[in-house]
Amino acid sequence: MDINELLGDIKTHYMTLFNQKHITLDLMPAPATLRVKANLDPIRFSQVLTNILDNALRYTPEEGQVVMAVSKVENQVEISIQDNGEGVTPEEAAHLFDRFYRADPSRTRDRDAGGSGLGLAIAKSIIEMHQGRIWVESEKGKGMKTIIRLPLARD
Repeated sequence: MDINELLGDIKTHYMTLFNQKHITLDLMPAPATLRVKANLDPIRFSQVLTNILDNALRYTPEEGQVVMAVSKVENQVEISIQDNGEGVTPEEAAHLFDRFYRADPSRTRDRDAGGSGLGLAIAKSIIEMHQGRIWVESEKGKGMKTIIRLPLARD
């Protein structure tokens, strides 16, 4: 599976939603075709990316920006999704992949203001099923960057 192509398809799918909120969605593809190790489930992997983009869309302010980037790091494909929303503290970032965790306690009482708190936990399990790793880098007030690394397919 060509990761650049998959992210291009997902970007196309999300453009209307991002445009409605006046948020820029950019894609910085890798300069060459990068394929993830065999047996990547495109439906499950798309679920991971859409969960991250849904969160970015929810927490990025109007006139904000979200950038998806693909690169090769050693023998892995790295996908990053960076927003310029509110972000979270490093302590909160460490728990974002815990089941039912919410960085904003006020959302715990009002499920309509956000998801169930399971999306990122499910994303993590899907990435780990594909022998990959996912994590978040963030500082409060400085946005959030979600990073996924997956084994690179050998040609």
